[in-house]
Amino acid sequence: MPLHASWVHGNAVTIETPDSVRTRTPQGQGSIIDLHPGAATWLHIAIPTPVIVDDVRVRAKRFFLLLSTASDVKITEVHIWDGLHRIYEQTTTLWGDHSAIGPTNTFVPPGPHFAQLGMSISFLARATDADHGGHGFTVFSAGGDFTT
Repeated sequence: MPLHASWVHGNAVTIETPDSVRTRTPQGQGSIIDLHPGAATWLHIAIPTPVIVDDVRVRAKRFFLLLSTASDVKITEVHIWDGLHRIYEQTTTLWGDHSAIGPTNTFVPPGPHFAQLGMSISFLARATDADHGGHGFTVFSAGGDFTT
């Protein structure tokens, strides 16, 4: 079973509720996002999806979300979508430095899931109510592994 990896840079992140965000600054390392105090928003990153490889439909194996948050921002939900179908959801408390692949930022859908349309990772970022100047986080990259 060949493994296919597909990644996208953090500059590709989209924000569901832009009014929740003070600033979004794309930089070479990724997107730096600063939330308003007490705000929350879903963010979405589309993963390029090799749906069929060598006449074989691929299976989604695992997904990764590389980011780093200030202590006043937590990622509380992660969903993985295949087109209009949510194939995975997890409640979490992800915060701090997750700029490398590890167990807390790796998400494995129940398998096997044969890719149908196109995959994306959605995650909910929440800021605390404290207003001391920073509710920032940086989205570096997101990706997925697929097998045939």
